[in-house]
Amino acid sequence: MFKDLVVVVTGGAQGIGKGIVLAYARNGANVVIADVNKELGQQLEMDLLAQGHSVLFVETDVTKEQDIVSLMQKVVDHFGTIHILINNAGKFQHKSLYDLTLDEWNDMIQTNLTSFSGYPHPLKEVKASGGCHGIGKEFFVQAQSRFRTQLCEA
Repeated sequence: MFKDLVVVVTGGAQGIGKGIVLAYARNGANVVIADVNKELGQQLEMDLLAQGHSVLFVETDVTKEQDIVSLMQKVVDHFGTIHILINNAGKFQHKSLYDLTLDEWNDMIQTNLTSFSGYPHPLKEVKASGGCHGIGKEFFVQAQSRFRTQLCEA
């Protein structure tokens, strides 16, 4: 179903992101695992490569614009394009909002809200590759903001 599509999953080394990575890999996609956790990302990459899947791990901190720019370049260099971009990376502080420091609050906001979707690089790359066609466009329409829907329709 997803054969030869290139799928980038942020936060893809563990939890829900790992499940997304596994599902796409098992359905024939070329999957990019973008995660800040190098050890888990590399292990998942090795496991999937050993199973014959097409996968690439790129250590990425989605709160750093340069990491996102680097990720986009590595994906295009390796696979030639990007069809689907899943911004799954997230952060949660396991304590009361009353106990959060300003730095903890800002880190959560940067990771969960601004991060990947706040930078134009990934969106431009997906649009330039024609990645909003087919399943890519359906994904963007269903899961992303009106801005990204307009990006795909432009």
